[in-house]
Amino acid sequence: EYFRPDVKVGGFLLATLALLIVASLTVGNMESWFAPKKELMVLFRNANLLTEGVRVTYAGYPVGQVTGIQVRPAEERQQLHPEYPVAVAITVRANVSVHQDSRIEMKTDGVIGDRYIDILPGIANPVPAGSMVLGTLGGVDGVLASFGGTESGIQDLLGALNGLLTN
Repeated sequence: EYFRPDVKVGGFLLATLALLIVASLTVGNMESWFAPKKELMVLFRNANLLTEGVRVTYAGYPVGQVTGIQVRPAEERQQLHPEYPVAVAITVRANVSVHQDSRIEMKTDGVIGDRYIDILPGIANPVPAGSMVLGTLGGVDGVLASFGGTESGIQDLLGALNGLLTN
């Protein structure tokens, strides 16, 4: 009675469905959907071209995503870090240890690629979930932003190049 064709087909379909679920969890990296997560608030001077849903990496390895971007209210900015008007909410895996001296950079994928956030490891005390940390611009954008205004930035750049060439 257990070897009837309809029982065999039903058993085969159940086994196939179980294998498909296991394969999709393994190959599709879907197990990270169920992993515990923690949220951090990262403050930036600007969030130019950053969008919700972009990846967050830890030393280059994907560990989370951006879940929200907002402009901080003026009252909140006056109390803490007035030069950082943009707050970016990120969600990372709970086992990712963000330290007080970790560097959180907004980077560009390639020269004209998408923006993403990269967390560079630190060694100081870890920050608890829900903490507010400061972020910076990384890569070429960070170098260009460090030169301030256009005229003074060009003068600084020319001075640096002159110093390099004369040495």
